[in-house]
Amino acid sequence: MNREGFTGFSRGEARTRTATSLSFENQGVLEKLMRLPWGFILLIAAMALTGIAMLYSSAHTNPIEAHLWKLQLVRLVICFVMMIGLAMLPLSWWMRLAFPAYAGTLVLLVLVELMGVTGGGAQRWLQVGPVAVQPSEFAKLAVTLALARYYQMILQPQTGRILVHLGALAIILLPAALIFKQPDFGTTLALVASGGVVIFLAGLSVRIITAVIVGGVASVWPVYQFVLAPYQRERVDTFLAQLFGESTNALGESYQISRARLPSGQEALMAAVSCKVSSRNRIMCLNSIPTSFSP
Repeated sequence: MNREGFTGFSRGEARTRTATSLSFENQGVLEKLMRLPWGFILLIAAMALTGIAMLYSSAHTNPIEAHLWKLQLVRLVICFVMMIGLAMLPLSWWMRLAFPAYAGTLVLLVLVELMGVTGGGAQRWLQVGPVAVQPSEFAKLAVTLALARYYQMILQPQTGRILVHLGALAIILLPAALIFKQPDFGTTLALVASGGVVIFLAGLSVRIITAVIVGGVASVWPVYQFVLAPYQRERVDTFLAQLFGESTNALGESYQISRARLPSGQEALMAAVSCKVSSRNRIMCLNSIPTSFSP
């Protein structure tokens, strides 16, 4: 979006006013489809299909897990259709839904803390009949909607910019704190990062962004030492060891990373070269390469 016609407004103010001026209510289905951001949608689809290809590559040799990529593909198709349908709803619907959805998500996160189901050492789920629901997943969408609605309501030329962003920060940190306590550090980081992108797009100044980055870098070591649980520190250590080429236990703490590397073809290529160099037991060696890139 550009700021044409919005002289005197910040970048974020121009964006919110431009978005507010868009009207889908009086358009037909075809017109609504044409106005969707198809470049972004196709990028999402490409990333999802890449994930399915990696799932197939890493699991197709296991008879128990060989069918998982098909289930994931079915889910992708269903959710893709749902995404397009939801994107065509009038913006006024989302505006009315934003704060109730955010409040409902906070209630669910509190219920997780009080009566949640524990699994794998974490209390992240609510049991609803036969289904276990993870409210932290709802929080990702609810926080984004609440931030968009908040900025649409509050951004004005005379508004103190920093105070506006402090309110948005509170919207992010409240559910993030509840999710971190479960503990779910990965979802907490994802929530803070996605909310931070919204704040940036709303017009956060470069000086504040620089200060946040410097503060974040400075807090890495204290967070590692005093905030992360032992299993979380172990994951960080394993990731860094893999990153710098140090040896790790591929069947233990680095199992997930090792399996994730297989679909990229890196392990298959290395194994194939090794088998080609060594003529002894070549057939057995080639058959042991557990990826879809095998010769």
